[in-house]
Amino acid sequence: MILPKNFNYQARAKNGDKEVGTIEAVDKQTALSRLKNRGLIPLEVKEKNNFNFSFKGIIDKLNSIELTAESVGLKDKYLFCRQLSSMLHSGIPIVEGLNSLAQQIENKTLREVTEDLAVEIEKGKSLSDGLKQHPEVFSNYFIKLVEVGETGGFLDQTLTNLGEYFKKQNQQKKQVISAISYPVITMLASITVLILLMVTVLPKFMETFQKLNVELPLPTKIVLGISSFMTSYWWAVLSAVVGSIVGIYYYYQTESGKEMIDGLMLKVPVLKSFILENSLIVFAKNLSLLERSGVAFLQSMEIVNRNIDNAVIRNKLETARLRIKDGINITTALERQQVFPGIALQMIQVGENTGELDEKLEDIVDFYEEEVEEKFEKMVSMLEPMMIIFLTVVIGGIVASVILPIFKMSQGMG
Repeated sequence: MILPKNFNYQARAKNGDKEVGTIEAVDKQTALSRLKNRGLIPLEVKEKNNFNFSFKGIIDKLNSIELTAESVGLKDKYLFCRQLSSMLHSGIPIVEGLNSLAQQIENKTLREVTEDLAVEIEKGKSLSDGLKQHPEVFSNYFIKLVEVGETGGFLDQTLTNLGEYFKKQNQQKKQVISAISYPVITMLASITVLILLMVTVLPKFMETFQKLNVELPLPTKIVLGISSFMTSYWWAVLSAVVGSIVGIYYYYQTESGKEMIDGLMLKVPVLKSFILENSLIVFAKNLSLLERSGVAFLQSMEIVNRNIDNAVIRNKLETARLRIKDGINITTALERQQVFPGIALQMIQVGENTGELDEKLEDIVDFYEEEVEEKFEKMVSMLEPMMIIFLTVVIGGIVASVILPIFKMSQGMG
């Protein structure tokens, strides 16, 4: 017989009031379910005991919602989750399911990991314990969800949710690659042509003008000077370009550098709304997934906040989380940070008042995903005319600078 335990909790009532108390349950998942059944939004649930164990130590170690290692792609992860979920739902023992799954997996790394998981579980470990042995493949976020699914007895549903996440991420990745491939290739080709023009073609014109002893106009002198410098000191130019890229990259890895660059990105009009709404989707999608998996709200928000790419937005959301912990309701805390659009805040408020926050977060994702896709397509479509204008101005200017002395010579001969 499993004896009930006492859990201290903080929760938000439908009227917005914060409620603090103790609830009796056999485990944390049951405590969370009982609180939700009472119409409360659990903010934090901790077992009341005399020792210092808590989920905080685990949560503090959670690092990234990036669930895909370089050696294991999104599609491989999707198939792993979907097939294992189907086997478990059909009543197949997990060890047998993993061994069967290992024979079907094409990715060598994931196949070896799956075989190792079967061995570890045969030794008496849980699936989440086995996953912890392979941090190079499974992130702490992934492991945490599996652990919650195991504890709550809905591991198959957790794997299904993760599979859908991977599937959508894989589709979005393909769309992004498809959308930016043409502009990127065109830009690289244009830059290559421009460099070849400056270091191979223009020097020959300079030799010709020098032989003819032609007085060159100022634009021609500037262009030929740049060409001469690039030809003579190409190594310095290349070093400066590579050094700048590497310097910016490493500066961006620092906290101050990331905050400064991310802050500048939020000042670009079109890019600002795209970043804000994309961050909202990441926030709502993953917070909903954690909420549905039974993780308390404050813990869920702490995990999700760490996975917001933009440092400025991430810091504001973390400030909001701390205010929620202090007793301010969710909507007010987010509203004060002025991060998310008013419509999203209204939907969150409805979810907070009705106790259906996870559903409203999913509605936010559905509402904004299409809008973000349209903005992304708009930004990509703007690249092409911008490149055309750039090439027209630059190459046109170079051609004009070469033609000017020729035109001047023809006038003099006339």
